[in-house]
Amino acid sequence: MPRRIVFVCTGNSCRSPLAEVLARARYADLPLIFASAGTDAVAGQPASPEACAVATGRGLDLGGHRATPLDAASLAGAVWVIGMTRAHVALLRARLSPAWPGRVGLLGLPGFDWRTGRTATDAAAAGGLEVPDPWQQPPERYGAVAALIDRWLLAWHDVFAEASAGKDCPE
Repeated sequence: MPRRIVFVCTGNSCRSPLAEVLARARYADLPLIFASAGTDAVAGQPASPEACAVATGRGLDLGGHRATPLDAASLAGAVWVIGMTRAHVALLRARLSPAWPGRVGLLGLPGFDWRTGRTATDAAAAGGLEVPDPWQQPPERYGAVAALIDRWLLAWHDVFAEASAGKDCPE
């Protein structure tokens, strides 16, 4: 059964949908399911027009995207949940039950699991770069964010390859 990777941002209208569609294109050869959700998403809202335009410019389609709130259903079967910012990661760590078997990552810190015995001090020391929110910014800002996401997705290659093979991943 394919394993799920879920990207998380705030509204699930810009960053995480871009990460989802970019990952789907970049890793089409891996048996993974890429999805996205938002910590404060309004269910059913479309991706922002600017995010759709950036995706279209890269030969991808966000036209059918609808925002998904971060909840148990959106996390079901996920082996990695990857936030765009440290605030998203902190919220994920706070919301997820200790029994939840997946891993929590920050897109700008590939492969680092923020859940495995990491204290808040360890997580802060790990650093990692954040994906800035382009919401209501000029269109070129969306393009820059998409380029950043795509570059960091490339850095996740080995982690995603291991996840697709079921290596070192929770069941």
